[in-house]
Amino acid sequence: MADGAVDSNTITYNALTSACKKAGEWQKTLQLVKVMAQCKVDSDAITSNAVISACEKSGEWTQALHIFSMMARSRLRIDTITFNALISACEKDRRWEASLQLLGLMAWNKLGPDTITSNAVVSACEKGSRWDKALQLLFATAKSNIELNTVTFSASIAACEKSGEWHKMMCILGAMAGCKVRANTITFSAGISACDKASKWQEALLLLAVMPQRTVYSNTITSNAAISSCEKCGKWGKALQLLGAMAQNN
Repeated sequence: MADGAVDSNTITYNALTSACKKAGEWQKTLQLVKVMAQCKVDSDAITSNAVISACEKSGEWTQALHIFSMMARSRLRIDTITFNALISACEKDRRWEASLQLLGLMAWNKLGPDTITSNAVVSACEKGSRWDKALQLLFATAKSNIELNTVTFSASIAACEKSGEWHKMMCILGAMAGCKVRANTITFSAGISACDKASKWQEALLLLAVMPQRTVYSNTITSNAAISSCEKCGKWGKALQLLGAMAQNN
């Protein structure tokens, strides 16, 4: 076969694997890889990426890593798409250590991360309650040429919220505005919840007041968190005002 040519059987199996991936049938993608081996049909990077992506969508991070190991042994081309799917699979299962290791492996393979990579790793650290790692990655991303977006910042803020790091959360919100990245309801909900956990009722009310200025609308979660922060600090008058405002908006 000429250099660079692809066997039509490989193309056929790749199409089947991709269809199974889109249907969320990760087990069937693995079965197809076994059938390819039995029929002596060569798999390629497209095959493996599709299988890893199928495993990622189903949260099967161990299976995704197994396919990755097979790719490495077969010397198949590994790219940013491969790592993004792997890191996302780890993120879904709260495997923040594995996510960081894969990020390091990307650098070793001379592959540059992108926004999807950064979002997945920061989110993995957030789910693992590692706000320190999440912020390290956020600042490292900000220094690079990788674009920061709402997902990146929101995951970092959520990490601070889980750890009660309200002051760092406020700094991130400020940086978000400086980068002209739009905050959303999820962002503010996490921020107000962080203030609630730290009994910072004034800061919680400040964030609630800023939301309309940013054209972001509050919901039950944001209002409840603000009311809770007032209640914890004995500011029952403020809590009743917020409760009344909620009733009027509904």
